[in-house]
Amino acid sequence: MKKNQPGRRALEADAVYCSVVGIAAMALDRKLARRLSTPRHLVRIAGGATLAWGGVVAGMSRAKPVSPALRTVAATNAAGALGLAVLGIRHPRPFGQLVFVGLALEVGAFAGIQVAALVQERK
Repeated sequence: MKKNQPGRRALEADAVYCSVVGIAAMALDRKLARRLSTPRHLVRIAGGATLAWGGVVAGMSRAKPVSPALRTVAATNAAGALGLAVLGIRHPRPFGQLVFVGLALEVGAFAGIQVAALVQERK
């Protein structure tokens, strides 16, 4: 396996995840907005932004070398996980708490995988 292969695969998996989550949020905007007690357009904006970020990450996965892109995405994921956790903790409804904390765990896991790939590349 090439030295940067784990990092590239981590970015590719992140891009797919973001794309799927973004499309799902936009497709389920009405139900999510009602369950989260938030305006529907905000759910669509969040879904669209997540889908767009997936496209950015997909493009970054092709960078040579991949390490700078991997560092950027890992840091962004860590910050995003923290923000999602705060939203989850502060959300007034149990459904919102579950959704946002669950997303925080998933995004944080991607950050961890990406950091592990960076460490592996240094060996």
